[in-house]
Amino acid sequence: FPSHDIGWRDFLTINASVEIDKIEMYDVSGRLLATERLQVNHAKRYRMSTQGMGAGIYQLKLYSGFNTETKLFVILE
Repeated sequence: FPSHDIGWRDFLTINASVEIDKIEMYDVSGRLLATERLQVNHAKRYRMSTQGMGAGIYQLKLYSGFNTETKLFVILE
């Protein structure tokens, strides 16, 4: 997943270089907040809601086949 852009507001947009099978979102304490199993998306662009999430540091786990990548993102007030 070397290239992706993440956009902030009420949703998170991920532009990936490969197809993502599943996304997990965690808070800073490691608590699982959301899991999305994804349909095949040849555009390789994905969105997850961040509505209602407070300011803080969050972690995404992106799964593609046998590969996993972890990314941090920040929500500012």
